[in-house]
Amino acid sequence: MHQFYEDHWDGNGVRIFVDPGGYKPRFSYVPTNEDRTSSAWDSSEPEERRRSLKLLPAGLGVLALVAVFGIWTSQDNREVVPTTRSIEEAERVALGEQSLTRLQAANLADQARGMFFPVFDVKRQQIALGMFQHAMELDPALSDGYAGSAQVLAILAVLSPDEAQREDLFNQASEKSEQALNLSPTDAWANAAKGWVLAVMDEPGEALKYARMSVELAPKDGHILDLAGITAIMAGAPDLAAEVSDPERLRLGSGRFGARNIWGVSQLMLENYEGVVDAFKGAPATGAPVSAPSLLFQAVAQDQLGYTEEAQRLISEMRKTWPEFPSEFLAGRIFQNNEVTRQAILDTLIRY
Repeated sequence: MHQFYEDHWDGNGVRIFVDPGGYKPRFSYVPTNEDRTSSAWDSSEPEERRRSLKLLPAGLGVLALVAVFGIWTSQDNREVVPTTRSIEEAERVALGEQSLTRLQAANLADQARGMFFPVFDVKRQQIALGMFQHAMELDPALSDGYAGSAQVLAILAVLSPDEAQREDLFNQASEKSEQALNLSPTDAWANAAKGWVLAVMDEPGEALKYARMSVELAPKDGHILDLAGITAIMAGAPDLAAEVSDPERLRLGSGRFGARNIWGVSQLMLENYEGVVDAFKGAPATGAPVSAPSLLFQAVAQDQLGYTEEAQRLISEMRKTWPEFPSEFLAGRIFQNNEVTRQAILDTLIRY
């Protein structure tokens, strides 16, 4: 702008100033030769009207220049125009300012936590575990990698038929959850992971304490709600599982949520069998995970409602699609604190 005025400006009219390091314009107005010629005005006009008309062209010019300048700054200098960010975006920006390695670790952990469901897909859980471990390597001071590792190690412990291996996985999960909490005591994920680990280790009272705390810390985070939901199922608290998986509840975040399936299991535990059927039948259409347990839970509900042929079809489909799935074993592990539901599942498996 300075060069333009030096070479081309005639010294009349509006001039724009932009201070070094800034982006907001300042304006000055120097009267033109026409403005200075008073004979151009009819002396019969009132003085106030003559003054208003005289300033009108300059005012319109300033407004036009402001509009043009505004368009220019919004298109060519977007980095200096403040924008409203979501909390998640703001957190990412803050992490990036602190450390790009930390930002990379946080992004990796976030991607891995979106792989949480289906819970019983061992290969999927192992891939997620590798991603969480890499996040810990990138930034050992970030709690996300530890919380994610804890939740996966606990799942693998539940699925392991080998007692020695299961005990080792439990110990690893417990260690990682403690590290996550030590690094970030008020982090919702760290608290949710701790609750889940305690649930699979059959400490329901403590598990529910951490699960509820995590929901209070992040009441709209879909992953936290899912983790609290499966913790509540394992701890024998169907009311809490139903609360956090309610279809009407707002859920934010990325990845495949398990809320619909958690809702279905909570209704099974509450003996609302029509609700179970509705929840699981609509799961594929919404992108919710489909697994051997989802067919099994539907079969139990259909059997309880008296639809024996449909129950038989579902059990047959489950055994055909997932022939190695240890239904009886997992029924005992998942519903270790709910005798009625566990027995209904075992009865259905025996009957069909």
